[in-house]
Amino acid sequence: MHLMINGKPFPLWDMPTHVTCMCMTSDDSVIHYDLSGNKARAAISRYIEWVKGRLDDVFADEEEYESLRESVEKHLNELEEELEKARYVVVSAY
Repeated sequence: MHLMINGKPFPLWDMPTHVTCMCMTSDDSVIHYDLSGNKARAAISRYIEWVKGRLDDVFADEEEYESLRESVEKHLNELEEELEKARYVVVSAY
């Protein structure tokens, strides 16, 4: 899945195909390959929930958990910062 904010790519985390399909499915239960506007923002919301859900995994120790928690927090803060400035958002499954 790829995200363009105001014509510039924003790096998303690699995700399994089934997560991409979940993110790119609209309210009419159809998988789309390109989304813009409110549908793109809905896909990004689903992506954000998936990223947050990564913290529900089982970890070997507290250090591994804290490292991922910091990565999640940093990534989502950067994404939300860019989205606040966004005039045009496009999400693509390619």
